[in-house]
Amino acid sequence: LLLNRWMAGVGAAEEGREPVLIGCRVLQARLYASGAGSDCSASGLPRTPCSIRIHGRFQKFLSLRHERLCSYIECARASNETVILVSETFSTTLKDHLKSDPSTDRMRLAYQMLQAVDVLHTSGITHHCLDLDCFYVDPSGRVKLSNHALYDCTGGGVLCTFPIGSPRLVPVDKISQGSLPHTRPIPEEESELVFDGPDYDMWTLGLLLVEMFCGEELWSHLTLKQTFSKIFILANQPSLNVLDSILKENGLQDSFSKIPALIQRIVRDCVVASTTERKSCQQLMELFHRDLIAANRVNACVNLMYKYGKREELVLPKTEFSKLPLEKVNKRTMYRSRPLEEMVHLWKLAGGDLVAELKRNGVMKHTAAVCRLPYMVSNDGSLIGNETSRLVRLSTNRVVLNMSLLEDKLSEVETSAFYPLLVKTPTKARISDPQRQYENMQLVGKNIKEVDLQYQLRRMVLFTRLLRGLPSTLQLLLKESRCDIPPLMRGLTWAAALGVDHNVSDCLDSIDFDQTLPCDKQIEVDIPRCHQYHTLLSSPTAHDVLRRVIRAWVITNPDLVYWQGLDSLAAPFISLHFNDPPLAFSSLTNFINKYSYKFFLSDNSAVIQEYLAVLNQLVAFHDPHLSNHLQQQSFTPDLYAMPWFLTMFAHTFPIGKAYHLWDALILRGPEFPLFIGVAILRALRDMLLSTDFDGCILLFSDIPEMDIDWITRLACNMHVITPLSCSHRKWTNPVEAAKQASHTEPSDLTRPATLDKQMHISEYSLTQRRQERCPCISGFDVLSITGLVKRNVSDRNFQCGKYILFDVRSKTEFERGHLPNSVNISVSDIVSPEGDIKNIVQSFMISEQRKLVIVLGSSHRFQDATHFAETLLQICAFPRICVLHGGMEIFSQTEFLIVG
Repeated sequence: LLLNRWMAGVGAAEEGREPVLIGCRVLQARLYASGAGSDCSASGLPRTPCSIRIHGRFQKFLSLRHERLCSYIECARASNETVILVSETFSTTLKDHLKSDPSTDRMRLAYQMLQAVDVLHTSGITHHCLDLDCFYVDPSGRVKLSNHALYDCTGGGVLCTFPIGSPRLVPVDKISQGSLPHTRPIPEEESELVFDGPDYDMWTLGLLLVEMFCGEELWSHLTLKQTFSKIFILANQPSLNVLDSILKENGLQDSFSKIPALIQRIVRDCVVASTTERKSCQQLMELFHRDLIAANRVNACVNLMYKYGKREELVLPKTEFSKLPLEKVNKRTMYRSRPLEEMVHLWKLAGGDLVAELKRNGVMKHTAAVCRLPYMVSNDGSLIGNETSRLVRLSTNRVVLNMSLLEDKLSEVETSAFYPLLVKTPTKARISDPQRQYENMQLVGKNIKEVDLQYQLRRMVLFTRLLRGLPSTLQLLLKESRCDIPPLMRGLTWAAALGVDHNVSDCLDSIDFDQTLPCDKQIEVDIPRCHQYHTLLSSPTAHDVLRRVIRAWVITNPDLVYWQGLDSLAAPFISLHFNDPPLAFSSLTNFINKYSYKFFLSDNSAVIQEYLAVLNQLVAFHDPHLSNHLQQQSFTPDLYAMPWFLTMFAHTFPIGKAYHLWDALILRGPEFPLFIGVAILRALRDMLLSTDFDGCILLFSDIPEMDIDWITRLACNMHVITPLSCSHRKWTNPVEAAKQASHTEPSDLTRPATLDKQMHISEYSLTQRRQERCPCISGFDVLSITGLVKRNVSDRNFQCGKYILFDVRSKTEFERGHLPNSVNISVSDIVSPEGDIKNIVQSFMISEQRKLVIVLGSSHRFQDATHFAETLLQICAFPRICVLHGGMEIFSQTEFLIVG
């Protein structure tokens, strides 16, 4: 069901659809007028470029999919405020279709035109530039409308450098307004944008029906100036019948009288001077239905209402596609059946470039910078002269992307790649070279995998099938996600991993967004600064979505408060689910409940301090040299790590790197962010060891470039070799804690119920944790590591390796009962000189063997165990040292102790 949400977003087509073309158009965004203070808005923040505002407003059209609309795929920004819109297109426009086939059923085409415009009006969108060239006819004879994003995404035409609409089709009530939108001042707020209503399209649609049925373009015998003059005359004479005057001026009175009466009525209902008298598309389609039913033409009515085509075309072919030998399957048909977003994504991986394609077709011309200079620059910064060389304006030419390069690349892909096996069975068959190459690619870094065409195709096909099979395929999906996640599938994969329910569409409907919150002012300050380098997130439209999701979370969590950093935490989900705020909100909620539990309390000091204390212990556990150096410099985690965990590294790294980091984080437990923090410190290890306190502060004020793949792998490795109890926290979501306990507790340990609490880490105060540098380990983990009991299958795939047990109790206590293979070192050895400590310990272990050191003590002299562990850490710098929590007394009622 999650896949259905995604397929609705990317417009997956039916199997065997007709091949479509992907085209793009270029438009020019406006620049703000020069002058004093023009670089900043009224709030003091830099103005958002118009191209970014267009980019943000465009996003809703990615999810607007209908059989009567050409689907939009992408909006890209280029240099000089140029915007490129990529969409589905076809080779035949309605105008060309009418010329090539005069006998075509124009009534059917007219009805489908009404359907297309009605889809936009139902969605609250005005097309504003309807023309016969905007309608395409696909190979099945169905009408599809294009260019429907142009007016809305440019803010009603005010954000671009050109007028939107055809001069000959402008309504008379609009022509008298004087100024055009692209010449008016640019509003700073999205709420100040002004749009024409559906009545504009209804006028235009009525005139298009006249042209379509009469077979002649209006005002074609006049120049542009003469056309405007005629329309001005009509606008200034309201007593005239506008339609009759237009027909008379164009000599179409006789032709109009011969067209069907239904079309005449529709045209007269559209082409009226009063906007309130113009009928809507719904009303006009009802006229179609009533007229055809009254004429007893039920079959004609059915053809209008549903997809056009003969009944035989709707029947599945007799030859079952699945029974064809794979080598006979047409690969071109298979890749064209993929969603349009995937096709464009693969085209780019094959070497496609939008700007290069436009330059190759002469739409964007490369001009030397010196040739674009103005003739004069005024004192206020205005550029005067040579404007045409600096502007692209709107390209009326549609450029079709050349897919031949992609088809050549995909010809090398095995046909079986389009039908991957979800459950692999052992076989002795020889592995093909492409399959072996695919398996080898899984071992390389994500930056390499994400640009490999064949690998990404295989992964997208596989993840599509896994998402389609949810929830049955959840475990397979999580397993494949541990290798990597295709960028186009990341949002839904995260949602599935976080346990987001598929039925989240109405989760925001019951929230009262009109109420005033104490944090509203702080939210308004933080949102404009959130990921300003990101094209989408820096747009005002994204700010509105982000504000809505954050306020929804604050309202639905009355026991929590807004803290700075929540905006960065929500940003990745907003960017992935931009057109689906309910899904973004649900993903954010589940993410916070799992990884940031209680972080947003009004007094979160205890939660944060415990988190930082555990980080400090894990640094000492994995890198004692670095830990000792940071302690000597008094460089504690609260000086650098708080922003890491409040935003889960979404503010520390660019959002593209945060994606890769969260790919690993979301698939693991709530303790995993701690290991990412340790990995970051180890990535900066050499620089930290070579500097003092001031140098550390400067280093973390501007963190250098890091290899996120290396950090992720290191964090995963440390996570695997670290006992779970060593990262235990009191402030962990109880649901997640119980889930982890069910996976990690020994499966064959028979124990009284009273031992449950003793075997777990409990009553570990924050003061005690901050004083101790070595983490504690639970009795359950000790028994599992030593092999005394079998371990349940764990999602973490815990690997202990070699270990050694140091029992620091007195000899008498040791002989009363101790664990097998433990080594007794008395208190007198603990307080011996430094040289003796090293000699004693090294006789039992070698540092290079990376043994896990577990220090065992008694509950009444627990300080002996912690002192010995910290001596090993500080003097010997041995890694992976931990102390048994609760002392050896927790094993007194078990059968594992040896006497003597």
